[in-house]
Amino acid sequence: SPLRAVLRARRRERLGLNPAGAMSLSVVIPALNAAAHLPACIAALTGADEILVVDGGSIDGTPDIAASLGARLVESSRGRGLQLAAGAAAARGDWLLFLHSDTVLGAGWLAAARRHVAERRDQAAV
Repeated sequence: SPLRAVLRARRRERLGLNPAGAMSLSVVIPALNAAAHLPACIAALTGADEILVVDGGSIDGTPDIAASLGARLVESSRGRGLQLAAGAAAARGDWLLFLHSDTVLGAGWLAAARRHVAERRDQAAV
């Protein structure tokens, strides 16, 4: 929730984990047999503080691909809602970005996310 993100950010600032105003961003990607699309998705996420691939029981090598690309693998029961919840619980960032495994973000995505956080720290974006 947006309140959770604000509270997390304030706690991290008090602990000196992030400089005032900085944000840490975790990208959560639920996946099931996403080997064909996952590399492009992860490649576009340069600058993310953490990338989590939440696998729901893939049999096509998705977990190995995720790990080889530097993502943290979270295993979950199958089901998008369950996978999103597992990723949110495992994420370490102040802010969470949820993506489908076949989504490839364009250049400038990180600047837009940082701008949103700077201007609207208490509001989620859709």
